[in-house]
Amino acid sequence: MDYLRKIIRESLLEHTSECDIKITKEIFNEINKFNTSEELLRAGGLSIEALDRVAHGFSEEDVKTLKPEQLKVRWKDDLENVKWEIERAGINPKIWAKKVDLSEPIDVDYWEDDESGFKKGFYIQDGHHRYYAAKILGKPLNVNLEIKINPIKELCPTLSYDDFHRYLFNKIKKYK
Repeated sequence: MDYLRKIIRESLLEHTSECDIKITKEIFNEINKFNTSEELLRAGGLSIEALDRVAHGFSEEDVKTLKPEQLKVRWKDDLENVKWEIERAGINPKIWAKKVDLSEPIDVDYWEDDESGFKKGFYIQDGHHRYYAAKILGKPLNVNLEIKINPIKELCPTLSYDDFHRYLFNKIKKYK
């Protein structure tokens, strides 16, 4: 256990120009199942959940609800259509919102596209009606999350998939 603490402490202090990875207990335990980096690679590498948690702070399975203020709207026309429908119906938005079933999850991508002006965040893909109703009512939404940002590119943009796994394996195993 002292050896794990030492690796975690050093990983927090070590910032190479190549990689900036915090070694978590989850990553440590996954890597320690293997005797060589080649075994790790042949077994499919680290789990996407562990990689996402290190890179983003969460995985798809960790996030089941989000508040409307945590969400970004990528498809502005879809939201404008919802507002238009409410206005056209001549109904009070709060009365409309109470009739919307918020139990069904909306589809959300964790995504970014700096070239198009989309900063990293949670973007609604499907569920603009539920989103707008939850926003009006101040309620959280159930979500189906898909992370579309490659965790390895976040952690080590210059390394390939294989080199990333070898780097992490060697970093952890050098203490044994």
